[in-house]
Parts: sequence; C-alpha cells; structure tokens
Amino acid sequence: MRFVDANVLVYAVVRPKGAAPKDIMDIKARAKAIVKRVDGGEPVLTSVVHLSEVANVLEEHLKPKELNEYFNSLLYRDNIVVRAVDDELYRSANDVFLTSGIGLNDAVASILMKREGIEEIYSFDGHFDKLNWVRRLTM
Repeated sequence: MRFVDANVLVYAVVRPKGAAPKDIMDIKARAKAIVKRVDGGEPVLTSVVHLSEVANVLEEHLKPKELNEYFNSLLYRDNIVVRAVDDELYRSANDVFLTSGIGLNDAVASILMKREGIEEIYSFDGHFDKLNWVRRLTM
C-alpha cells in the first residue's frame, strides 16, 4: 500500500485555463496515470486532511454535483483507505513539522505512513524528499 497525497488527486482533475506549461501538463499526465492505477484497484491510504485539501481546491474548479461524484468515487472504494486525524495526531504533526522542514499536512501524512508501515507516497511535493525513509513516487 502507498499513501496518495492531495496534489495527485488535484492535478488529475483540474483543467488548466488556457495553455498550460509543458511541465504542468507532464505532472497532470503522471497524476492521471497514478489515479488510473488506483481506479484499477491498487490499494492506497490518504487522510481526511488530505481530502479536505482536495475539496478546497476542487470547489473552485468543479460544479457541486461533479465534486460530489468525484468524492463518492474516492470515499466508497474498498481500495482507498481514508484515515481520520484527531487532535493528538495533529499535535504530533505540529512537532514533526517544526523539526523536519516539511509542511504540517505533509507531517500528518508521514505520521500515518509510519503507523501503517508505508514507505512510499504518490506525491509531486518535494518536501517528502527530506524524509530519508520515504520514497516519493511520481509514476
């Protein structure tokens, strides 16, 4: 199992307004390939925090019905595990955030990954490269 970061789910869905740079189009293609693997049944883990990040971005790009359908496609799949994040985990993430040089929600992901014995993450966020035990996959 791998963790899937919010940016993968966002890049796979958001349509650029106008002509997008080649590097963005490359990331979009890789994000779509990752999502295709998940659609094919690859087991992944994410958190409510990361889904909230996705929702915040996609609310600006999708109609409510489209967003609802997209989230249903994530929330009701046997191969997508969504973990809750409570105040204790977030306090721990706040400490990791200070000492590791990664973002606060990235720290949430790293804690969940450690708890679940996961060492690989689908992400386009280079902050995860600061964690020597994490292997970041971009496809």
